[in-house]
Amino acid sequence: RAAAWNCCGLEKRLQSQRDSSALGDFLATRRPDLLFLSEVKMARERGDVSHCPKEEGDRRRILRAESTCLAGYECTFALGLKRAAGSAVLWRDGSAPRRLWRYLPDDLDAPPSDACDEDGRVLLTEWPSLLLLHTYSPNVGQTPESYRRRTNWDARVAEWAEHAASWASARGLAVVYMGDLNCAPQHEDVTWCRCNPKNRRGCACPLDACAQGSGATAGWMLAQHPSATDDGGFTGQNGVSPNERRGFAELLRRGGLVDAFRHHHPAPAGCPPPDPFADDTFSYRGWPGNDERDPAFAKYYRRGMRIDHALVSAALLPRVVACNILGAGESCAGAGFMGSDHAPIVLCLARGTSPRAADIS
Repeated sequence: RAAAWNCCGLEKRLQSQRDSSALGDFLATRRPDLLFLSEVKMARERGDVSHCPKEEGDRRRILRAESTCLAGYECTFALGLKRAAGSAVLWRDGSAPRRLWRYLPDDLDAPPSDACDEDGRVLLTEWPSLLLLHTYSPNVGQTPESYRRRTNWDARVAEWAEHAASWASARGLAVVYMGDLNCAPQHEDVTWCRCNPKNRRGCACPLDACAQGSGATAGWMLAQHPSATDDGGFTGQNGVSPNERRGFAELLRRGGLVDAFRHHHPAPAGCPPPDPFADDTFSYRGWPGNDERDPAFAKYYRRGMRIDHALVSAALLPRVVACNILGAGESCAGAGFMGSDHAPIVLCLARGTSPRAADIS
């Protein structure tokens, strides 16, 4: 059983009694063998080390709450020079991976080096029959520079996934790729408008659709940043633009990967997409407003996207028992988010024989 969660600041989650208690309950009830964390928001200097901190340093200097909610897990980080991103992976005591990289290696046969992705966005672990990649993919942003960065990232990851698939298959391994990939690949992966009439700025849905809580498309999300590029490739809310969706499709194609969540939860035919308050389709949901009397004044209240993913080699599909997103409610103040604006995605794999078996269950 492997989980991935954008925690939106690990230290903040651990310092909050409510959030750390919720995280402890999640670990106790769901019992993931692996938990990948993205957006830990810690820079390398926070670990008082010159490079990526090692496990013992992490435990002593950073994870002050380890004796409570994180007890029973080992942890290591991939941290950047800045505080904005950063990743971590926790595994059960006594079950360390064979190898671990903090970057995408060109040569998977070579021993891992001490190098680290500059933003701490990559953690790759090798297990007896699995190669597990976690990334915190960069947000596309709204500038030409950020567009180029995301385009280059998507191309690099797709190229690496193709290489990794070939390498893993030749060695009887399967590939799993989890994390906040910052892309909602289809219209069904974003909420339809359902906005409060008091907060209609930029809404593309008809007034009656908004007022009645229904709509034909995810119009609001798709209408954002209409002049982002001359060709319209990055038009839309970050995560739903045509270029990002093409990059996601190319990743699946070149890596021979399957969207495990959609394999177990097929998208409903036609529009509108599911009601975000009635199921757990969307891993990201907006923050409620500060005004408790009317939280709908918040821009992203009642809006959600499925941007956290679990992708698996096609050969591994027979061993995928379940793949679920755990969040619920009108916003990230609902159940399952544990203080973040993202809910965990959990992938459950049955044990079996290589190459379609998991070392975790």
